[in-house]
Amino acid sequence: MEAGPVQWENLDVSDVSTAATDVP
Repeated sequence: MEAGPVQWENLDVSDVSTAATDVP
């Protein structure tokens, strides 16, 4: 899911892997 900004408030375990990839 990369259709919008990541919501750290409602971050899911699956999103963590995706978010980590977006972080430099």
